[in-house]
Amino acid sequence: MAKLIDKNLEREILREIEKNNFITREKLIDILYKRHKELNKIKVAEITLIRYIRSLRDLKQIVLIDRKEYGKFSIRRSDKRNVYLTVPSFLHSFKHIGEVLKTLQSSNRSDQERALLEIETLDMIKLAPVHLLLVISLLPKKQSNIAMTAVRVLFKYVENKIYPDDKNLLEENLAKCLEVHKESLEKTGEHNQIIALLGILSSINVIKFLKEDIEKDFDQEKLRHLGYMNWHVANIIVQHSTDLFNFEENLNSPQRVNLVTVRRVAEKNLYRYRNNIIEYQELLETEK
Repeated sequence: MAKLIDKNLEREILREIEKNNFITREKLIDILYKRHKELNKIKVAEITLIRYIRSLRDLKQIVLIDRKEYGKFSIRRSDKRNVYLTVPSFLHSFKHIGEVLKTLQSSNRSDQERALLEIETLDMIKLAPVHLLLVISLLPKKQSNIAMTAVRVLFKYVENKIYPDDKNLLEENLAKCLEVHKESLEKTGEHNQIIALLGILSSINVIKFLKEDIEKDFDQEKLRHLGYMNWHVANIIVQHSTDLFNFEENLNSPQRVNLVTVRRVAEKNLYRYRNNIIEYQELLETEK
């Protein structure tokens, strides 16, 4: 094959793959073709992009992911017919995360914490759903630093649409984590993240914890900090309007005002919830 001379296009192809960790050839071509068209650059024909991708493969700067390995990379079952491209540096990093996961399974608390922090900081690495179950298992741990790091990791992955295989275990252990570490979590952002995740899962635990926190005389700013005014919980709160209305009967005036405010915010957020929750449909359909 004749040597291709547009180094800028080569670099653009590699940057796009690196940004995504791995990507289907069709999606890569579509992104680059549209980008050049929108920026009024010289139009790049699809056949040209295919030639450049092939050339970079010949140079081993791009590699194909073996279909047998798709599960390790969190590639969805519905996508298994597609050809995925990646770069050697990502494969090296992914091998590293395998060693980190071995450390995560250690019974040593220090090793677990070290592994979790490594996973949290390695933004480019995507754990497979089965690996996330290891992180979920750490949520009820008595060591709050381990539990809170696990919450942050899970929230990051769910936000990036990578879901654990067992949503029921996720819900159960998130609730346990909040029960075990409630006082510590109230001072941090992880409480907000747990409530958001429980809201996405439409968990009744959102209502349970909301009632408890209303009775603690938390003001509206505190309730917002804890996550009860996020769009994530709008649906579950509106669904339990009657329950919460009846709960108001035994509250004092300030508590009642705070709960009514939470309920009104949920009603306003319901449209946003309905728009956003579609993105999490695969998680909601995950079976035990």
